[in-house]
Amino acid sequence: MLHAVSFWSRGLSAIFQHGGSVVESVIVDTEKKPIGPIDALTSGFVLIARRPWAMLLPVVIYLFTWLGPRLSIAPLVRQAVDALQATAAVQTGQYAEWVQSQSKSLAALGDQTNLFDLLAVGVPGLIVTPKGPVVWSLDNGPVAAALAVAILIIGVFLLALYLLMIAQQVRDDRIALGAAIGRTAPVVWRLGVLGVVVLGILTLVSLPALLGIGLLSLFSAQGAAMLSSLLIWGCVSVMFWLLFYLYFVMHAIVLDNTGLRQGVSRSVVLVRQNSGSTLGLILLTLLLGLGLGQVWGAIAETTLGAVAGILGSAYIATGLVAASLIFYRSRWSILQKQLNTVAAAKLAQAAPPEQTDQADK
Repeated sequence: MLHAVSFWSRGLSAIFQHGGSVVESVIVDTEKKPIGPIDALTSGFVLIARRPWAMLLPVVIYLFTWLGPRLSIAPLVRQAVDALQATAAVQTGQYAEWVQSQSKSLAALGDQTNLFDLLAVGVPGLIVTPKGPVVWSLDNGPVAAALAVAILIIGVFLLALYLLMIAQQVRDDRIALGAAIGRTAPVVWRLGVLGVVVLGILTLVSLPALLGIGLLSLFSAQGAAMLSSLLIWGCVSVMFWLLFYLYFVMHAIVLDNTGLRQGVSRSVVLVRQNSGSTLGLILLTLLLGLGLGQVWGAIAETTLGAVAGILGSAYIATGLVAASLIFYRSRWSILQKQLNTVAAAKLAQAAPPEQTDQADK
């Protein structure tokens, strides 16, 4: 509790009393000593308070999904529900009851689905109940699938642009929109490859277990259920391990323009050397993001509350992204100097005495 009070008091005093000099002084200090999670969060929120246009992109996206036209797949969902109920019409008992309950849930989900929400994939913010009067309904499956893929791709590009603009603020204290747009496609490609690799690892881990569950279910349903539970826990553990050690890959790519392999290498080394601080940063980020997300969702029932929720969630989420980038920049800068020092010492030891004497002269 004392740490939380100290964190918010320092952040507020920094915004209202010292302004931009606080962020600059914190970043300068990180060249001498590593920044901690709380100081990183403070610096991130102060930076976004000084440069509020860094959160403009998520605000525009979520205002569009709230007030703009809706792209509804309700007719397609109704067709699926009708087909499901037709198959259940000749059935009786628990299966028919299950189909009826699932049909209602599926129909409600179809009414609420807006394909334009895919624009916000990965971009932090608050999704509120749409108020736009215009609804475009889709009743053609291939067309709906093509539009969903296209909107999703646009959303991924917007996410990359958003991250690059925040990285520019952290690194250069300014936004160069043209440079950010120019780097968007390579960032999307690298992060996409990373996602495919992670999914591939999870598939390789889970596939043998799934085959084992299928074989075991032929002989023992109870044994198959137990193995399924173990598989779920195993996949969750592998996923946590992967996300933990790959946490700073995105940071290396958008801040330092590294390739995917170099970004993975940096992230693994950095997390291994700073595991406790990294875990603390992740936990604080989740606590603030999820906790305040509940607050924004609770006040978004009214128009004024929805506006406040969109602005507040965009500020908090953008500040958290900036904080993690500041943390990465500080820790990697210090670690890189240490690695260079060790490499220079090993090179000096490996050098022949004649070369060492000549170097001394």
